[in-house]
Amino acid sequence: MLNYNSNKTYESIPRKRLDLVGAIGSVTRRIEILDAFEDRGEVEVRVRDSMGNEYWTELDDDISLD
Repeated sequence: MLNYNSNKTYESIPRKRLDLVGAIGSVTRRIEILDAFEDRGEVEVRVRDSMGNEYWTELDDDISLD
């Protein structure tokens, strides 16, 4: 869908994809562990993934280390 804007040019307007909302899948990326803490038997790790994103997550069965 295109919209004619005030600069007299056309711009694309994103459309909502309701067919994708609620879908379940999985993502596979390489990660590097940057930091880790254990508290009451739970291990939290700070990771950097192959896309450059850094975040904290629980070290669980969904994460396999080489």
